[in-house]
Amino acid sequence: MKPVVLLLLVAVLGGCSDGSLSPFGEALVVVDTDLPVERVASRLRVDLFDEHGDWFSSRDIARPDVRDWPLSFSVYSADEQRGKRVWVRLRLYPEGRVRDYLGERFWNWGTPFEETVVADAPRLLLDGQDLTPASEPQPLVTVDRLLLLDLQPGERGRLLVSLRGACAGTMARLSSDAPWSGPAQGQAQSCVDINKQRVVVAESSLEQGNMQTPSESLQARGPWRGCAALGLADRICIPGGFTVLGSSELTFVPSLDAVPERVAHHEPFWIDRYEVTVGRYRSAVAAGFVAPSPPNSNDGPLGSTIATACTYSTITLDREDYALSCVSWATARSFCQHAGGDLPTEAQWEHMATLAAASGRSRYVWGDAPPSCERAVYGRMPLGGTDGVCQHLGQGPEPISSYQAGDVSLQGVVGAAGGVGEWMRDTFEEYRSLCWSHASVFDPHCWQDQPTYRSVRGGSWAAPPTVLRSAARLGSGPTSPSSILGFRCVYPAEPEEQP
Repeated sequence: MKPVVLLLLVAVLGGCSDGSLSPFGEALVVVDTDLPVERVASRLRVDLFDEHGDWFSSRDIARPDVRDWPLSFSVYSADEQRGKRVWVRLRLYPEGRVRDYLGERFWNWGTPFEETVVADAPRLLLDGQDLTPASEPQPLVTVDRLLLLDLQPGERGRLLVSLRGACAGTMARLSSDAPWSGPAQGQAQSCVDINKQRVVVAESSLEQGNMQTPSESLQARGPWRGCAALGLADRICIPGGFTVLGSSELTFVPSLDAVPERVAHHEPFWIDRYEVTVGRYRSAVAAGFVAPSPPNSNDGPLGSTIATACTYSTITLDREDYALSCVSWATARSFCQHAGGDLPTEAQWEHMATLAAASGRSRYVWGDAPPSCERAVYGRMPLGGTDGVCQHLGQGPEPISSYQAGDVSLQGVVGAAGGVGEWMRDTFEEYRSLCWSHASVFDPHCWQDQPTYRSVRGGSWAAPPTVLRSAARLGSGPTSPSSILGFRCVYPAEPEEQP
């Protein structure tokens, strides 16, 4: 039995087979993606299985440069007498997002994400050696696609494959009876282009005789899509596109950490440049806004402890330029809806807060540089009997004008890392929960009526520096106003036309 061979070609635009394999059955597989490769999808794992489902080849290809797409490789059979069927499993994922391989661990949307071991199979066995890779892509940040090729002697052709971001997180099902074995015809399923939907894998139809790699890629559209119209001066356009939600680098609250990471897509949206201030709230009330419950008021001096630092006053004082605090979740959301928007989702807020990196995700709103006391308002209160890290600059909250020293996003959002924490629209739940498992790739969110906790993003004037990370997750009781909690609003935007 002569083997089927995976031949990696030069993965540049215009690359093609040189014709030296013309006697053999050959398929040129050309892979493209609508995911931004510099930020979300820089590696392609290719695994081959024979028609019986036995695993016989594996390659992992790094292609983080948009100029290297579409990527192409050749699969051919050296058997000149009879045809062979070959399963090709493609997994597109971000650099470094892998887990230990413990066997095929099939997972389906709508169930809690649990990394339980089913079986230590399949294995890549070749000439008596176990060559099974030690790791595999993390499923929730991976586009997982199965192909079935029929390689006939002397026949050569091209297959164009688009790995769509809509399919991120939808694992291929190799077999309906034993998902930990290799793929089985009539049972194997994978996602093609519809979020969370698989189809039975049929034999791929090759473009016979065509062995050219296309010269255009979906990457030419660029990673982000901006807002079609100009906004107000106090609102910032956050461009839409695919990104990664969560971070394996950060475990702030062990029971509600920022993993598993997942791919998320956002339409562009507007967001307030500043957190809603006392003055803005007071003006809205004067114009007819009726709050479900008014903020806790403080008509005395602004204190330096959480119990004494509520910024709102029933009479106008010198705090109109301070972020409104001591406001309930319901009042914050009602205010945003009255203004024509809503509270951000966790995914929207984190998308906004991770755009400062040229590739991948920025750790902080402004980039990867760690926070300093001069850059953001945080650490302004003793914690656990120890002085706050920035307490030497003063205690208590600061007006929003003081945030502009460096707590500014690439797009111009001010004070998202420090100042006050910000109410989110979501229920505060584990990313492993059913609530998040039911969430779509498109604008994912977790919503429950009357939850115990609502999500909070961003640090506050009292927070330690760890909370300033863009992926840090916090929660608070929705009816528990605090002087370290405020909010800002988001608003829908019409997306600009793509080229």
